[in-house]
Amino acid sequence: MNIIFFRYKTKYDMCNVWMRIQEHCLSTSIGHKVVSQKDIINWWKTFPKGNVNYMHYWDGFNFPSKDVDSFLKTYKKEKLLIQEQKALKILNKIYSTSSYYVIAGVNNETFIHELHHALFYLDKKYRSEITKIIKKYNVKEIEAKLASEMAYPEDTMIDEVSAYLIGSEGDLIKECGINTKKYKNVMLELLQLYTKNIIKLVDIKIIDSL
Repeated sequence: MNIIFFRYKTKYDMCNVWMRIQEHCLSTSIGHKVVSQKDIINWWKTFPKGNVNYMHYWDGFNFPSKDVDSFLKTYKKEKLLIQEQKALKILNKIYSTSSYYVIAGVNNETFIHELHHALFYLDKKYRSEITKIIKKYNVKEIEAKLASEMAYPEDTMIDEVSAYLIGSEGDLIKECGINTKKYKNVMLELLQLYTKNIIKLVDIKIIDSL
């Protein structure tokens, strides 16, 4: 499993590099077309959490190499920002002939959250087991909040709900106003599965602030 973790000191520094790549395949509104950082910031303002600037809100990003390939097909080299070119050059140097998964973050809690995303994408068995656990419980409240407050699309919900329950309980409380005490059973099941599988991610390359 080729995973590379870009570690940043500030949210701004992280977003400045990765925000266009992250939203290219994630957003159903502004994805798959050329947009500026300002376009993303203005789009984000339409959501309840948009009162906090996009570049100061997000703690972490994650995406597979196929999303990077899609981004490059749309933007072409001449439309890339200098910081994007620098990051993509690093990726190409390390993984010139193989696929990979990018995670970026600014704190340890985010690292746990984003590593789950990598596992969920790369490990079919883990993804299946996580899905079975989530479907056992009523998590519609969390799904609704993540969609309406934080702009997550429907097709990412199982992945995102499990990531927040495993590694970002604080965000569910603070950002979504959710009483997580009633989700302790599902959180325990998910965390046990995550702990059991995290050992698979032994080869993680770490790149400090670009």
